[in-house]
Amino acid sequence: MKKRIFLMMTIVLFVTGIVLAGPNWMGTAHSEGGDRLWTTDLNWDTGAAPMTGSSPLVRTYYLANEDDYPEFTDGMTGDYVQLIVGYPDTPADTWPARLDITGGTMTLRDLWLSFAFAPNWQAVINMSNGSVSCTKEVRIGYYGAVGTLNMTGGSFSCAGDLFIGPDGGKGIINLSGGTFSTTRASMWLPGYIDITGTGKFSMPDSNGTPVGQTMSKIIGWASSGGITTPDRVAQLVTDSNLYCLKIEWNGVDTTTASAKQYGVNQASKPQPVQYRLGVSAPLTLGWTKGATALSHNVYIGTSFADVNTAANPNVLPGRGNQTSVTYTPTFELETATTYYWRIDEVDGSNTYKGEVWEFTTAPGDICNPVLAGDLDGNCIVNFEDFAIMSANWLDCTKTLFPCP
Repeated sequence: MKKRIFLMMTIVLFVTGIVLAGPNWMGTAHSEGGDRLWTTDLNWDTGAAPMTGSSPLVRTYYLANEDDYPEFTDGMTGDYVQLIVGYPDTPADTWPARLDITGGTMTLRDLWLSFAFAPNWQAVINMSNGSVSCTKEVRIGYYGAVGTLNMTGGSFSCAGDLFIGPDGGKGIINLSGGTFSTTRASMWLPGYIDITGTGKFSMPDSNGTPVGQTMSKIIGWASSGGITTPDRVAQLVTDSNLYCLKIEWNGVDTTTASAKQYGVNQASKPQPVQYRLGVSAPLTLGWTKGATALSHNVYIGTSFADVNTAANPNVLPGRGNQTSVTYTPTFELETATTYYWRIDEVDGSNTYKGEVWEFTTAPGDICNPVLAGDLDGNCIVNFEDFAIMSANWLDCTKTLFPCP
């Protein structure tokens, strides 16, 4: 079986032009009562730690125990061609390959996090400090495998392409701290980025508008559940607190997705979810009330600034005070329009200002003939249409085929 796997991998690597030069992590020192440090020569199959220009591999094939994984930590530096964590040369149901980064500086051309043929093969990088820089590409969850990057601190940057779940894999980035930045990115569901705490995900953006490529892509991910917080369609809830997803442009050159924690007395869990695209009218807005709320001030309009600064629910964009946790607009929603809305919770003498949420309505029928798959009605079938389809599927209420 192993020979067949090695033959298949050799063919794949030959076609892609990748050469696995090693060395291979063995964790020998740790299994014999020593350390698991990346720079300890005895932990590698060649008897020497990775040198500049090498391509180290971390896989379970050589490990005697699950906790023989390597640690890259303070004071360490590395400059490598390629790093692979997770490789299909062991039975698929063994423990995940693992690398902990707790400090230091690592520079790579490429990183492949979990490279195999089925979700039984898994690999994880846990990063709490330090910095990792890739100059060409990062692949998380590749060729059917599951790859997970857990970040609680540090900085991870990619000057080239980030691929989350390419070629049938599943890529997961859990960002509860630290920053992940990339020049370009592609995501395949069911992969996702889960943002909580102080975690931030950023990409270059020259104009910061919804029609800009970066802003449009990140909002599309958010609409489909590709970027998520525990307030949303979270496949993996990494924090018990509730967060509001924020997508913001810095006014110059970067758009960043982050999470802001709700106060216990604030409204949360908006429906439609934050940044939902292709919303059809008529609709009813909904939310989960704050802990002490007795009533709710409702604000909705097409200007973020107006909704954000409004203070009187009886003056537009205010829509009154009510006791219900749903609101159906009494005015006609325009097509292809972004609406901002806010719920302030009132418990008598106290008012708790809510976060500003947003959704975008679907355009009207402007294409003749109508294009199959053009869910947002802009006469183009692209990623935004796929995001709407994915969001509707996850919603279970907007699909032609109801969820079981």
